[in-house]
Amino acid sequence: MVLQMAPKRAHLWGYGVPDALVTLTFDQISENTTVQESEIWELWLPPQEAGGPHILHFEHQELSGGPLTKVNVAGVLFGDVWLCLGEGNMEFFMGSLDNFEEEVNVASTFYGMRLFHVGRGEATEEVPEIGTNIEQQWTTPYEGVLEWYSAECLFFGQMLSNYFPARPIGLIEFAWTGTSLQSWMPKQVIEECQTREAENTHPSSGIHNAIMHPLSKFTVRGVLWDHGDSISESDAMNRSEFHCATRGLFDHWRATFADSTAGDLPIGLVQLGPDSSVAVAEGTAPVRIFQMELADPGLYPETAMDKIFTAATFDLVDNITSSKDLFT
Repeated sequence: MVLQMAPKRAHLWGYGVPDALVTLTFDQISENTTVQESEIWELWLPPQEAGGPHILHFEHQELSGGPLTKVNVAGVLFGDVWLCLGEGNMEFFMGSLDNFEEEVNVASTFYGMRLFHVGRGEATEEVPEIGTNIEQQWTTPYEGVLEWYSAECLFFGQMLSNYFPARPIGLIEFAWTGTSLQSWMPKQVIEECQTREAENTHPSSGIHNAIMHPLSKFTVRGVLWDHGDSISESDAMNRSEFHCATRGLFDHWRATFADSTAGDLPIGLVQLGPDSSVAVAEGTAPVRIFQMELADPGLYPETAMDKIFTAATFDLVDNITSSKDLFT
């Protein structure tokens, strides 16, 4: 696995017997905490420089001479952890690439990269853990994992690795084709923005409750966000609706992710690309403008947010007739 490096503090948590003492040691560091009545314990590590692998040694000691449990977690790296989130373009699998085998060989050379894949899930209320919605625990990039992993997320991670070759990169992917923006939004943002219910089958706040809320326990470097197809089609939003919903969503992430303060969570906003369907094309243009209004302080100083970076995909191809065209 990869834990977030300095200047942030990695957040660790687990479960145990109430009032038991949990001790973590690795290298010259020792931290301890007590299991709460909720049976949850949590620790914040001092900021760590990039590197590894480390072995984390955990001890769980119950009170009054109860049993001592020891657990070792090996292969832990400290580096930058990024979330890759969104709809269909983010979900597009590596295995769908025409040159998949070639890309597998390239990915195998990124020795400091680790992948984590979250599966689909929705809930009516916030849940504390992802639970069974895990497609793949932390692993190296090998063919069996890459076949179903996000191409966009992996290529982004490779770019980061090339920029920072001495820094391990951890990628956490969650993507779901056709999900409404409302399904990603927490209840309070929906209420503040007076956002209407989406027309598709995904309930408002469903993804937030099942996936994003438990993911917020992770300490991460930033987020890569590729969402907007549903907004340009059945769940079209006007300018004010899109701005309020997206700004509220980003602000919520910045306020709730572990060891993240407002403005300290860079978010990469991937713009919508072209489409061969005239009806959809007419809907994508306004969304691209709405996205730029949140991301470009030079052109849109009144609406742009801090620490937003963008990737314009409109000029990658002449026209998309197949989803493979975008990645080949």
